[in-house]
Parts: sequence; C-alpha cells; structure tokens
Amino acid sequence: MTKPTLDVIGRGGFGYEFNAVASGQSPLFKSFCTVMDMFTLHKLLIDIYFPFAKWILPTEFLRHIRVRRARAQIMDTCRTLVEDKKRAIESGRKLGASSDLLTVLLRANIEETDPMKRMSDEEVGAQVITFILAGHETTSVALTWCLDFLSKDPRVQAKLREELITDMPNKADDPSKDLLLSTTNYLEAVTRENLRVQPPVPRTTRYCAMDDTIDGHFIPRGTLVSVYPDIMAKKESVWGTDALTFRPERWQEPESETKPFGSFMPFMMGPRNCIGSRFAILEFKAILAVLVRNFEFAPVEGQEMRKVLHLTVKPETFLKMLVIRV
Repeated sequence: MTKPTLDVIGRGGFGYEFNAVASGQSPLFKSFCTVMDMFTLHKLLIDIYFPFAKWILPTEFLRHIRVRRARAQIMDTCRTLVEDKKRAIESGRKLGASSDLLTVLLRANIEETDPMKRMSDEEVGAQVITFILAGHETTSVALTWCLDFLSKDPRVQAKLREELITDMPNKADDPSKDLLLSTTNYLEAVTRENLRVQPPVPRTTRYCAMDDTIDGHFIPRGTLVSVYPDIMAKKESVWGTDALTFRPERWQEPESETKPFGSFMPFMMGPRNCIGSRFAILEFKAILAVLVRNFEFAPVEGQEMRKVLHLTVKPETFLKMLVIRV
C-alpha cells in the first residue's frame, strides 16, 4: 500500500510523479523505504541508548551508510522540487489550475513581507520531506489494516461493495465526490471504525510548556506526556463490551454522536492535530473504494501475523491475502 499512497501524496501534495506503482524499482521509492525502516522500535532504541554502536558493529555501520545515502537522495529531490516550482511561480509561468500544497506554500512564502516569518528554501524542503514521509506512511498502514479487517469479515466487505457498486456501476469508474465527502454512508463508517480499532499512530507525546493540573494531577513544566489514542478508542465504558470488535455499524447508531470528548482522536485534537487529516481521509476512501469495488479480499489460512510498533503499527512481515477480481 505504500506505493499508491506515495504516488497520491506526490501528485496531490506537490504536483510530482513518484511513479512508485508504475515502477516498483524506482530508486526514490527505495530511498523512502530505507529511511522509514530506521524507525523500527529496536533500531530507535539502539540509536538513542547506544549511539556508538555504528562505530563498533559492521551491520549498524552499513545501516547508517544506507540511511544517509537514502536521506541525501530524498533531500536532493525535494530541493529540486522546491527550486523548480519556485522558479515557475517567480517567472510568472502559468501553472494551470495547480493548487497543490507546495504551490500554495511557496506562493504564501513569496508574498510574506516579514523576513522573520519567511521560510528559507531549506526549511520549505524540510516541510516537503515531513509531509511526504508522514502523509503516505500513515495512510498506507491504515489501508493495510482495513483490508485485513475486511478480508476476515465477508459481511462487512459485501455490504461496502454493494454501496460502491451503486456509486460506481462500471469497474473503471472513479468514486464520486458525494461518496467521498459523505459523513453518513457506509464507507465513512468503515473508515472511522478502522481508525478506531487500529489507529496508524497509537501513541504520541506532548511537551508540557507550562505548569498545569489535569484531573487533580500536577504536571510540571518540561514534562513529556504520552498520549494514547489507541487506548481511548477501546474503552468499554465508552464503546461497549464489543469495543475490540470491528463493527462499522456503530458509527451509524445515534450513540455515536454522544461519545465523550477525546474518545476518538486518530489524528489527535486541538491546535497541534494532524494538518493533513482531511487529505489523508479522502485519499484513504478513494483508494479503498477502487480496491473493494474491483476485488474481493480473503485471508490466507495458517498465516500468523504479529504487529510491530515503528512510528506506526505495521505487520511484522508482508500481510498476505487472497485477491479475486470481482
């Protein structure tokens, strides 16, 4: 799932073609995979607590060399992307109806009159890298788990496909805008339930900028607070005795409108929530709609699957499925 999501974030976010699906051997795609692989939990622990390991262990030294080369290639690509788009804007060259994220960001940056608020090209490039890495990884993981849930629940999968066939009578049809933007259809319910049962990022942290008291507990300034959306979304006191069950219908029940604040926050909440949440949801829905409309998914018997925490929660190995064209 990383290939289509990388292509989508490249085209929709930056007007750039990664061609990850068309060319699975794309060097840039391999570079992104190499960089993301460094965020496995045990590798992060080695880098944090044993930073000298790369000078002692040959395997760690070679890993850091690979990551450094991959990071350099990604940064060079992002730098070129920013420079080309900036030249096009400054020269007045028509960019058509281009309203991708990078174009909007650069135009706003160029028009900024306060030099203290204007970002350098290096800072813009760093933002591009962040959007690409965070934007495609979380969506691809969410799609992986959703297909896993659907493959193990033929009823839900058939019900979703029935709705999609109504909206997309022909297999080659694209999902309609009404389908993707609806907040009451079954596709929306499946999307929300997937994010509830398995949020791509189950844990995050927040730095306490000032002394505070929460629920009677004093939290001093400088404390690093861990937040677990995964735990909040599985409390039986909120979601019922079937809180661990993948059941999209719960989002079409009246009770779904009265859940306590903070019980469902796959993209976090407040001023530091995920700024790409709407883009991610629409991307997720569009890809899922096309896949489920055209293919039936079933589990592979005897497959043992373990979840591994990187920055996101992934299967330890490739998640295999039986895929049948509808």
